[in-house]
Amino acid sequence: MHSIGGLMKKDFLLIRRFIWLLAIYAVVFSGIMQKGNHTLIYSLFPGLLLILGISSDSQRSAQQFLVSLPVPRNRLVLSKYLSSLILVVAAVLIATGMNFASDLLYGHPVHLDLMLIVGTFLSMVVFMSIYLPFFYWLGLKGFQVVNVVMMIAIMVANGVMTSLLTASDFRFLQDRFLEQPGLSWIFLILLTLLVSVISYLISCRAFRTRDL
Repeated sequence: MHSIGGLMKKDFLLIRRFIWLLAIYAVVFSGIMQKGNHTLIYSLFPGLLLILGISSDSQRSAQQFLVSLPVPRNRLVLSKYLSSLILVVAAVLIATGMNFASDLLYGHPVHLDLMLIVGTFLSMVVFMSIYLPFFYWLGLKGFQVVNVVMMIAIMVANGVMTSLLTASDFRFLQDRFLEQPGLSWIFLILLTLLVSVISYLISCRAFRTRDL
């Protein structure tokens, strides 16, 4: 497990070079700049942080160095999943903090939408579970295209989610969900966990068969 911790630390050190870009995005997409909009940062900022974190060591030389280490490839994949999960948690906390600061700045009542926060976390885990298999399957030759496609998908998803949040049909489904929130959340969490495990197994298989 010590090697996994070191590999995760490597991911966090590499993403430090993007701190300035992340800071700009956090401000631009938060309620500080998008006054009254508490959903934009939740859909765009976590996706950006996740993509930067995953692709930070996508260069061929970096991956060749990693596979030369006395560490099984499945452990390399596991460390990437764990560090990505921590980045998702950090992104959701940052988004919540920025909107909290926005409410205080404009003198509004503090707005914390628990369903939006947890929903963002689960949706980003699913996004991670879709993105990582492509990352390990396509490698250097395809990750740039995948990044562009994923960012477009996040922007489209933001527009869809904004429309849904104001739709009466979605409110009806939300009310049904809240009738038994415990069972509903358990179902969503277990489904997300299942998707993550399947994604990890696919990534391990793709990475083992790649010639670096």
